[in-house]
Amino acid sequence: MKKRILSLLLSIVMVAAMLPTTVFATIYEFQTVDMHSLTRGDVVTKGTVIYVSTKGSYIDYPKQISSDYPADRGPTYSRQGYYTCDKNYYVVHSYGADRTLYLYPLPTVTFNANGGSVDMESKWVIPSPGTNCTYGDLPTPTRTNCTFVGWFTAAEGGTQVTSSTTVTQTSNHTLYARWIPHSITFNYQPNGGSPADNNVTWVATADGIFPDNHWNYTNSSDKNYMTRTGYTATGYYAKTDGTCLYGQDFVFESYEDLCAKYGVSTSTQSTTIDIYAQWSPNTYTVSFNGNGATGGSTAAQSFTYDTAQNLRANGFQQKYTVTYDLGDGPTATSATATSTFKGWNTATNGSGTAYSNQQSVKNLTATNGDAVTLYAQWTKGSVTLPSPQKTGMVCTGWYTSSGTKVGDCGGNYTPSDNITLYAHWETLGHTVTWKNYDGTILETDAAVAQGATPTYNGAIPAKPDTTEKSYIFSGWSPAISPVTGNVTYTAQFTETPRQYALGLAYDETKGELTGNENAPVGSVVTVNVLPNNGYGVKEITAYKTGDKSTSVSIDSTSYTFIMPAFDVTVEVSWVESDVIYTSAYKDIEPTFTVTIPATVGLGNEIAVKAEDVRLNKGSQVEISIADAIGLNAPFTMTSGEGYTFNYQITAGGAVVSPGAKVLVINPDTSSEGNTILKFEKPNRAVYAGNYSGSVIFTIAVKSAENNSIE
Repeated sequence: MKKRILSLLLSIVMVAAMLPTTVFATIYEFQTVDMHSLTRGDVVTKGTVIYVSTKGSYIDYPKQISSDYPADRGPTYSRQGYYTCDKNYYVVHSYGADRTLYLYPLPTVTFNANGGSVDMESKWVIPSPGTNCTYGDLPTPTRTNCTFVGWFTAAEGGTQVTSSTTVTQTSNHTLYARWIPHSITFNYQPNGGSPADNNVTWVATADGIFPDNHWNYTNSSDKNYMTRTGYTATGYYAKTDGTCLYGQDFVFESYEDLCAKYGVSTSTQSTTIDIYAQWSPNTYTVSFNGNGATGGSTAAQSFTYDTAQNLRANGFQQKYTVTYDLGDGPTATSATATSTFKGWNTATNGSGTAYSNQQSVKNLTATNGDAVTLYAQWTKGSVTLPSPQKTGMVCTGWYTSSGTKVGDCGGNYTPSDNITLYAHWETLGHTVTWKNYDGTILETDAAVAQGATPTYNGAIPAKPDTTEKSYIFSGWSPAISPVTGNVTYTAQFTETPRQYALGLAYDETKGELTGNENAPVGSVVTVNVLPNNGYGVKEITAYKTGDKSTSVSIDSTSYTFIMPAFDVTVEVSWVESDVIYTSAYKDIEPTFTVTIPATVGLGNEIAVKAEDVRLNKGSQVEISIADAIGLNAPFTMTSGEGYTFNYQITAGGAVVSPGAKVLVINPDTSSEGNTILKFEKPNRAVYAGNYSGSVIFTIAVKSAENNSIE
């Protein structure tokens, strides 16, 4: 019993210690208390009987205070009686004017440090006389690496309370401490790389709230916030000078450990630290492929990204041996074709990126651990094919075992592998081929000795005539010469217009047609027409012989036409006429100019001639000469001033007088004739100056009866 009482007393003392010592006088427990003995601040406990009385009044039964009473005041009694407390604690607030006793329940406030610690775990809240109840002095909690911001009515959310906040709850309740955890914000800097996204940050807080909700930041996907071509991220520096390096896993035991490593005070509420990506340049291997090399080697190389390095010198070789099999000729020989190295390429066929021998290169790939292969590029070497000699034979070329010719003797050959070539032999001599104009082979002469002049022994080459041209063999092209190799001669031809026959159709009783028997195509053909006395030409026509519907244009005046490419017949029809026909003749009318005293033109001779004269029988041509001044007047020459002098004309030594005949042509004796006239000089020139004169030849056709037609 004593232990229980002692425990209760300790409890009361603790509660009392929480209350201001001036607000209550006594604690009443398990006893009957007269209302008039209570003062403001007295605390009565559960079970205490309060005797309520007033002068002259009496209450028959005790009254218990229930929770249904208003929170701002306790029960009011006006009559005498008893009241038994049913709550843990009540505090006397005040008396009414009529000595009414006001009792309030005494609520307990519990302080939840919310992760921290607090010296005062709970307290009673005792209202001040005449006012509402306030929280009064509130304790200050503590929490490592956090800043206290106040007490709130809820762990999250709720309303913040202070010492002056009015208490609205009459029941026991809890207040919660609110904290701001200290934090470090890490800003990732690419440090030569590129961020995978914008504003990449990572926040470490004192309450252990990390991106992956634990201290060991090991999420592999978060290691690669940054990327950099040709580099691998190996960690992050807190400083650009490479100090404070922490691995990409960010393993920390606690927030304190993190602050210690980064030199941050745990009392700092928040701070920002830039951390810089640490990069390791990627490495890769370059291998060299001989790409058809026949010997040698080139070792692989290791490269580091962004570091230039010379490629290894080429150690490969490419050589091919060509063996010459001469058959039954001299002993076989061989030659080596050495290719020239011209550089490296990323593609075997040279279509990729090219590099020269020992070129300084870098960054052939950006992938870590990658392997790059470079292929040798070659310019193939060649050999000169031999020109072997063999009695009575000639080497015509070199061939593969499958019979493919690779080149002539003395030519160049580029092998692509080791190979044996075989000489082809032919009997010494050359082939001479004779061809016609159209390529037809007329004759082939085989095994013609070197230097011999070939001879054609066949029929004379011919080329068919066309309607317009004839062809005559004229020789060979090229000109025949001593043989130095196989040769082909082609027949050549001279072309000439083709001749076609001329036929004449006429009634010879009325006249005559004459002309050549044939004429070449395109030439001008003239026919002569000679009507008999009493007839003239009515019409003359030309046409294809045997086909009058194919006409040929002929001039009806000159009796000419152009010879076509076929035989032509010329036909004339006659009409009766009284005109005597004369053929062609020539008249000559010389004019002389005399300069005196210089040698004058007189003394010259001139021939008067009638050619191709054809007359009807009984007719003749008479040519007379007359002075230009007048018939039967002397022959004279006149100057520009009107002075004249006479001169003579002689024919056969005889003086010709004006009007005398100088030439007579008789068809009965001759078809043509001529005479020579001489213009005699006078004995002396009387006057100097330029003189001129003229004569007129008169030509007439006269019949035997002396009838004439001028």
